[in-house]
Amino acid sequence: MVLKQYFTASRQARYSITFALPLLLLYEALTAALAFVERHGGREAGGQFFAEHFGEEAEKLKVQLAAASLEQRLATVAELAALLAREDPFHPEPVADLEETFAALDVGGSVLEGPQLVELARVAGSARAVARDLARIRGAAPRGAGAAGS
Repeated sequence: MVLKQYFTASRQARYSITFALPLLLLYEALTAALAFVERHGGREAGGQFFAEHFGEEAEKLKVQLAAASLEQRLATVAELAALLAREDPFHPEPVADLEETFAALDVGGSVLEGPQLVELARVAGSARAVARDLARIRGAAPRGAGAAGS
């Protein structure tokens, strides 16, 4: 019986307003605050705050990551160069630039013409050939073979 009274009472307008009005007011206040912060350069101030307090550590981390990334890339290139110097039958396949083809596909309702489809098929075939070669050389050049996954 108490449950039935609760449902009857909770369907009255004053209960809905009591619950929804504070949420609506909070939403409107936060929206106004966000607009105020945007108008008065809040992002720049936040960026400046973090740059002042954490900028030095962030720069150190950027340098470390860039150096590590460069060292890894150079090691990968050296590994593949050594593999090619041994005249291993690993042959990277040249591919055409597909930027225009992908740009055409980015437009809703667009279709590819025959030459574009042929070039896309060539690139897919080249990718499969290189993936097979990379899988085959995984033991001799693990960094270079891992490039297929990145």
